[in-house]
Amino acid sequence: MPVKSIGTAIGNQVGLYGDVLYIGKQPAIKITEAQAIQMVRDKYVIKIYSNLVIEVDHNEGNNYVVHVYEVVMDDETTGHTATYGWYYVDKSTGKLESMF
Repeated sequence: MPVKSIGTAIGNQVGLYGDVLYIGKQPAIKITEAQAIQMVRDKYVIKIYSNLVIEVDHNEGNNYVVHVYEVVMDDETTGHTATYGWYYVDKSTGKLESMF
């Protein structure tokens, strides 16, 4: 029987955060996307790069995945992105981890 069906049958939420399956009380999300971006900016980003883009790309379990990159123009009409880093930010604890 699917876990979600079991959770619904017993009146509890079901969630997967990282490698942990929760039935019932879910971990509290204490860190917002904006806070995660600021944490990466404060800890990892060199201040001399003013045109870097720092954004939450997606979620993986209980982590935000934050992408740090720059758009580099090759000529007037074409460009590409130059990635400076990918980072995990735990939504519950705020723990930062570089993916590289």
